[in-house]
Amino acid sequence: MALDISKIVYVSELPGLYEIITPRVDGVIVRDPISGKKRFVSMRRYNIVPLHSISIFTNRDAVELKAVFRRMAEQYEDNPPPSIDTDEETLRAYFEEIVPDYDPHRVSAGDIRKIIRWYHFLKEHGYISLDE
Repeated sequence: MALDISKIVYVSELPGLYEIITPRVDGVIVRDPISGKKRFVSMRRYNIVPLHSISIFTNRDAVELKAVFRRMAEQYEDNPPPSIDTDEETLRAYFEEIVPDYDPHRVSAGDIRKIIRWYHFLKEHGYISLDE
């Protein structure tokens, strides 16, 4: 399975995810995978969070987001992610199958929705592939 999120970032106040093209002293140039358009994102105005730096709280340690995406991909055929519009109980039941020891007090339903949304986005745009 191919899973490369090393250049993917979440930018606060902007919809979706972006791919880093070139870092600059005061920000980064990113590309929108949907439109292909490039834009400068200032670090003074926006919070830029690389996906590879995000971890999910568990009852013992933290689990890297990349590992969560990998588990979601491995279980996709037998256990596809629910709709992000589904109820909180269904979201948490699904996420518990993906990350059995996640901390439900520190991981909100909104966090789970965002992870599922990001997973679908990355899969759709070729950053997650079941082919080696």
